[in-house]
Amino acid sequence: KKGIIYVNKNSIENKDVIIKTTKAEGVKMLRDKNYITTSFKEGKSSLELIAGKTDLFLKGYLELYKQFS
Repeated sequence: KKGIIYVNKNSIENKDVIIKTTKAEGVKMLRDKNYITTSFKEGKSSLELIAGKTDLFLKGYLELYKQFS
């Protein structure tokens, strides 16, 4: 929302993207920002696009989506 990424274990209304990962992967990503790309490339984390690319662009998320897809 408004350029801020929210993380929640449950359902979020009007979601744009769903990012799936494990707690262990999340910890690795927090410790090493460079590991984020590795986690997605190795299939340990995944990204599911819900909103259209136009919506992502308008919200400033399109480049983030492109990095991980």
